[in-house]
Amino acid sequence: MSYTAAPILPSECISLASEYIKLGDWDLVKKSAIEQNLIQARALGSLKRIVHELIYRLKSLDKKELEWLIEANQQEQLYMLWLAICRSYRFIAEFSDEVLREQFITFNLVLNHEDYDLFFRHKADWHAELDELSDLTKQKVRQVLFKMLTEANLIDSNNMIQQANLSLELKQMILDRRPDELRFFPMFSD
Repeated sequence: MSYTAAPILPSECISLASEYIKLGDWDLVKKSAIEQNLIQARALGSLKRIVHELIYRLKSLDKKELEWLIEANQQEQLYMLWLAICRSYRFIAEFSDEVLREQFITFNLVLNHEDYDLFFRHKADWHAELDELSDLTKQKVRQVLFKMLTEANLIDSNNMIQQANLSLELKQMILDRRPDELRFFPMFSD
């Protein structure tokens, strides 16, 4: 549940990805990002935590995907960052597949907190550590996930699921690496 440390933060991710392309080493990127405060955090502790989390996500992308991320349009960047989030956090990947996409393809287009809560309870049956989270933490986990979904334009401000319109290039990159990752997006299979 460490993803609660930071929402998507696209411009910060682009800065970190650009640093990686330039430096070629994630440890050097982390050091540079902290020294230069690339994400403009107010406190050093927050800066370190956010940089760590964003780099963790970006490491799931290969060099070609990172280069593409830097050059893509804003919506495509958000889709690529959503893909990185799903690769990094199994809980979000499963939610994307089992709830978000499933509801989309069955035309149940309103994603509400009850849908999330049902998913969470189901996962807690298999992962006891989820039941150990405080109510405040459970609320924060849900809040940040819904914020990310909204930022990625996968749901709107009324929690209506929005079809992901991946470019042919992005779709092909996913198909070339791991075709099953298309399930992270609310869209119909071809």
